[in-house]
Amino acid sequence: MTSPLTSAHDLGVACEEAFCRLIAQRTGIVLQDHQLHNLRDTARRGCERFGYGGCAHYLHELQQSPGLTAPLEYLIAGITVGESYFFRDSEQIDLLRDTLLPEMIAAKRASGNLSLRVWSAGCSEGQEIYTLALLLHELIPDIEKWRIQLRGTDINSEVVSRAIAGRYSEWSFRATPQAVRERWFVPAGNAYEIRPEIRQMVHFSYLNLAADMYPSILSETYALDLILCRNVFIYLDRQTVQRCMSQYADCLLDQGVLMLGASDPMYHRHTGLELVQTKWAGYFRKGGTQDLTADRRIAQAVAPAPAEPARPPVQRHALQPDMAGIITLLKSSDWAAALVLLDKVCQPGSESSDFWQMKAKVLANMGRAELALRACERSLQLDAVNKHSYLMQGMILVELDRGPEAEEAFRRTLYLDRSFLEAHYELAMLRVRAGDLPGALKSLANALKIAQAGDPQRELHNAAGMTYQRFAQVLQNEIEMLRDAK
Repeated sequence: MTSPLTSAHDLGVACEEAFCRLIAQRTGIVLQDHQLHNLRDTARRGCERFGYGGCAHYLHELQQSPGLTAPLEYLIAGITVGESYFFRDSEQIDLLRDTLLPEMIAAKRASGNLSLRVWSAGCSEGQEIYTLALLLHELIPDIEKWRIQLRGTDINSEVVSRAIAGRYSEWSFRATPQAVRERWFVPAGNAYEIRPEIRQMVHFSYLNLAADMYPSILSETYALDLILCRNVFIYLDRQTVQRCMSQYADCLLDQGVLMLGASDPMYHRHTGLELVQTKWAGYFRKGGTQDLTADRRIAQAVAPAPAEPARPPVQRHALQPDMAGIITLLKSSDWAAALVLLDKVCQPGSESSDFWQMKAKVLANMGRAELALRACERSLQLDAVNKHSYLMQGMILVELDRGPEAEEAFRRTLYLDRSFLEAHYELAMLRVRAGDLPGALKSLANALKIAQAGDPQRELHNAAGMTYQRFAQVLQNEIEMLRDAK
């Protein structure tokens, strides 16, 4: 008997080519011949999942729906699914264990800042970022004194659900030292679970590298010491890779490190990233200088727009040019130049709660959490009902591992504005950290309801370029991911 998924659900040549063109246009992913089998299988499964009558129907729906919808992201996840395992690529792991991580740890100790922030971009089932957690346990004897923030993100919510669960088959351990396996994993039926003390070090979330903006306080992709993005760029076209590289540079602290896969294309000109090649492996390091000095970048940001004829002059508040220039620098993630301007306006006699809130955001993005918290406190002294300052305060307190105080700040934000989308989301992420998945799902549902009811093109306050419409899609993926992980 013929399967119901072998006729209309099969891809014809013309339909297959149309799928490839659409995927490239929307995401920058260029499919190679060896990936077409995954495309065909995923398209057939997608028809069943979303109730399409056939692949032609599936394609039509994608063409009629702009942006990155759930059916398109399901397709992308299927064609980019990657197989990973612990301690993958021994040369890079050795470089991290023997050189890069010890250098970072020593520099942090010397500065008195016992914190490390690492992002695994395209984390799949989590083996890579959990490997980093294991290495840090090996390298930091007093790790309980440190603030270690490890973040894994992926476009495929199904694999992220498995990463949260932390359960792996025998095949994931083929490069794992036996002593490490015995110490940090426990048998669970036919699989092995990573111990809670390691699993709790890592936080996972949904993120689409080709569509979403970073650095972002919302996704904790800022002030990073290390970014791992291995075997992701092999799927992307040159333009998308260049954009990602530029954004990664903005995410890193000065002297921060980006590590790509050995086969990934490298386009790093004009990003501020320097390629460092060792005998066996390479990486990128962010330098402490940029192409333009801070003064020149400020001058560009605050330069008046060309005059428009036939319009009467408008009276403006004396601080507005500074506000416009600061906002321009914030949107371009130019924290150093923004801080210069903010230091000028955050002076006695000309202080503003909003300016101090912006200064807190800049300092947080520069990895100066304690100073950022003080800036928030000053903002709230000037305006005790500034909801954005309470939100920023909560996010900084999360970074400082002060969960109960962070929750209080988010609740104050929601007391002032029950429809504050980002506050519901941050409260959800805080509950995820605490292991309260039902509470997290409730907060995410609240956020989704607000996002769906709002103006689709409205941008989130703390995520430049993230619209309500796009964030609703992100929230749906987060909800699906957490439900699958329960």
